[in-house]
Amino acid sequence: MITHLGEINLGEARSIHGLTLRSGYDFAIHERPLNKTTKQRLGAKLDEWRLSFKLHHMFCEPQVLLDLIQSACAKGEPMPLVFDYVDYKGWVTLDDVDVTYQEIAPNGKPLVITGSLSLSEFTGDTAVKPTAPAVRDTSQALSNPAPVQTAVTTDVASLLPVRQPMQHLEDALIAQHRARSVLRTLQGVSQGDFSQVNNATMIINAYFASSDWTGDTVPPLPTLDSNNINDLSQILDSRQAMMLELTRSAATRRQL
Repeated sequence: MITHLGEINLGEARSIHGLTLRSGYDFAIHERPLNKTTKQRLGAKLDEWRLSFKLHHMFCEPQVLLDLIQSACAKGEPMPLVFDYVDYKGWVTLDDVDVTYQEIAPNGKPLVITGSLSLSEFTGDTAVKPTAPAVRDTSQALSNPAPVQTAVTTDVASLLPVRQPMQHLEDALIAQHRARSVLRTLQGVSQGDFSQVNNATMIINAYFASSDWTGDTVPPLPTLDSNNINDLSQILDSRQAMMLELTRSAATRRQL
């Protein structure tokens, strides 16, 4: 279920009790004399979420959390929406807040507040993912946010956004997948199947023989079989610089 809406942590409050997603497409209707009308698909509608919440005094301060929600609605700014800490949905806007005070203490303090939130997809500039608390670098405190950078240089590289923790998580998952692939490859080698290893050496040889490689000529790696396993091991051990280049090469990382 949803855990963060912008700066608002809804997961710890156990507040979300229901979620409805609505998506669809727009059609233009064209009238035709003496015939039925025709429809022409125009494009996708904005996704809309309807979240039912219950703020209970056993898990949070209901009025404090409600004030945060209403303040976010009043700002009208797009916010990151995160489910279960890793399922990033992108930017949304908080359009409506419906509130019901179910229980109030004798001193007037709200004990239980229920209601619903209406969210809609934001399709502005999403080239850079916003950083919700669930995916923010822990060194960046909420009380000390990173300042907005003004473009004062012609060096485009210096203006590019830094990598966010979510991107590191994606890399970790990819690395885990590749580690499992390596284990399967090693298992195949132990059973006399060298096809996966030879596929990898073909990709490596093709890279160093292509125009992408501008360094010194690199002799091709041999095709592996049961008779030259030790030879290949010695070659790789003697070409540490080559292996370092492979780790830096986006071309080979996409294929291996």
